[in-house]
Amino acid sequence: MDNYLNKLNCSPFLLNNENKEYWLFFLDNFELNYLYSSDGGINWSKEKSVSETKINSFSLTLDNLKNIHIIGADQDNSILHLKKRNKNWEKNILRQASEKIESSFFTLLPGKDILHLFYRIFDLKEYNWYTIHQIYSKETWREERILERGSGPGNNYFIACPGLNERIHTIQIISKNKEHFLYYRSLDPDTLTWTGPIQVSPQNDGCFYPCILEDPDNNLHLLWSLLDENEFKILYRKKSFGGWPSAGWKNPEILGQVNNNTSAPFPFMWLTENNLLTIWFYDECAWYINSEDGGDKWNPVQKQKIKQSYLIRYYQSSSLNLVQGGHYIIAREFPPHSFFPSLTRRDSLLNLTDKNSYRFPEEPLQKEKEEVEEDVEVEEETLEKDLEYLKGCSTRLLSHAVHLEEDRNYYKKVLEKKQREFSWFYKKAEDQVNELNKTISSKDSQLTKLEKQLEKSFKIINEGFKTERMQFKKEKKTLELEINSLNQENKQLKEKIKKINENAESLKNHLKQRENLLNNLQLELTRLQQETREGKGWWEKIKDILNKHEAIKKKKGE
Repeated sequence: MDNYLNKLNCSPFLLNNENKEYWLFFLDNFELNYLYSSDGGINWSKEKSVSETKINSFSLTLDNLKNIHIIGADQDNSILHLKKRNKNWEKNILRQASEKIESSFFTLLPGKDILHLFYRIFDLKEYNWYTIHQIYSKETWREERILERGSGPGNNYFIACPGLNERIHTIQIISKNKEHFLYYRSLDPDTLTWTGPIQVSPQNDGCFYPCILEDPDNNLHLLWSLLDENEFKILYRKKSFGGWPSAGWKNPEILGQVNNNTSAPFPFMWLTENNLLTIWFYDECAWYINSEDGGDKWNPVQKQKIKQSYLIRYYQSSSLNLVQGGHYIIAREFPPHSFFPSLTRRDSLLNLTDKNSYRFPEEPLQKEKEEVEEDVEVEEETLEKDLEYLKGCSTRLLSHAVHLEEDRNYYKKVLEKKQREFSWFYKKAEDQVNELNKTISSKDSQLTKLEKQLEKSFKIINEGFKTERMQFKKEKKTLELEINSLNQENKQLKEKIKKINENAESLKNHLKQRENLLNNLQLELTRLQQETREGKGWWEKIKDILNKHEAIKKKKGE
């Protein structure tokens, strides 16, 4: 794991509750300690310990009841859950230690009466990694859910960002063939279902240190370092909210570049009401660029020399009713009394003095030594020291009062500006409403005209239907009469055909009788000829024939 990622796993963590109550947690020789301030960082409590257990890395958040929850990995690779109740810390083991499993990259975020935990586990034996999502609800941790998995030693870690309406946005960096890609997905707080993943980095990109934020208009802002050939570039990409064609992920935009650098610069964003600020460090300078229109247009890049500073992880309570300003913040000293960006002046830009370059301090954060109270006499020297201390407090209070006055004047100007903008928007909206009313009136006239035309057309069509229906009935009646007449003729023809068939049958029988008679006559004639040859007289033969013929006729008559 490189230096930045190692520091981000165990760097100090500032909780901001109501912009007044600060909790600063940090590791000192693997011991998790904290400081508390009730006046916005002007004065800090003495250092207190959370647990005697040695911690390698940790993350924390506030739930809806303002209870502090800490998730950390101890030196045995067990995952611990620490919860502050009143003045005590409750400790529970979320995942038992294993020599084969290494846990890191913890992110803890609040949801609707629940907590969301994201972390990576790495199997040292199989060389497999898993991105885990786990939910804490009603004092109980639910079963682990694997969001991503893969193999290899790459830093495939997970960045999670709280969004509006308790939605969660995430960026997963995944290494493939020595290249790094970014994938986006989001969690619906009502159904607890995930979208994506969607690749949001171009092909063949070496991507490092992604950062994502959501603004009050539901737009997403993505920032990362890109290795392009032999130089590093700071890339920005915006996802606009709304409908097509303006909505969706826009093309990546280069905000800056770093030449001749051996490691990728670490960029981060800070979101204010009127300003999107992007910062990255290299060459003993803080480089920054800001946009005043939500990331569409950017001002020129600027830089400043800065003193040694502490990069601190940051989380603000949801009760501030603000979008998360950023994931990181810079403290100028320890314990911190001032921050960049300022937590009391929402639009402040860089105001760091020059000299040394920014770097992570290699030495551990030093505790404030707790003074042992003894019953001793008050000496003049002690009183002078106390007086000097009070003077310092007075000076800080006066400075704070000046800042408050500046803030009051600033917000007064902001209010006047918003009032002017509201007046302008109101007038513009009124003009648009008037124009819309004119359009509606014109459309109403067109609609009335179309209704009349449609009514007339329907009337013509109905009359045509009536005429055609009457004509159809008349033609139908005529055809029915013709059909009946044809049926009668057909019936008569069938009877005639029947009679003709009967007559034909009678004629056939009569013809057959005639044929039989002819045959008989021929036979008789043949017999007569034979008898004639035998000597019988013709007249006798004729007489016999006539007698036979007469007999046949009588028989038929009977």
